[in-house]
Amino acid sequence: MSELDFDRLKSIQGESVDITDSQNHRASLMLEAVEPGLPNDATWDSISIRFRSNTTLTIPQGYYTIHHRHLGTHMLFVVPRDSGRYQSMITRERK
Repeated sequence: MSELDFDRLKSIQGESVDITDSQNHRASLMLEAVEPGLPNDATWDSISIRFRSNTTLTIPQGYYTIHHRHLGTHMLFVVPRDSGRYQSMITRERK
């Protein structure tokens, strides 16, 4: 899987992505907003992504696979920020 950076995520803002958890539960969510996140320590980069969904979906903290038809499949670590509004902090390990 290739590196998924801020600019590539920003390029698909407003489009739908498939998100799959470690138990293979899948949901399609609209990427409503992509913003720079706050660095939380020296080993992580963070990107703030706001999802929009018509379902009452809870996204717990953990590793997820995110797939988009143009960007391919990427493994990201998700730290929820406001699950009631489907707003999540997406972080990725820095190489």
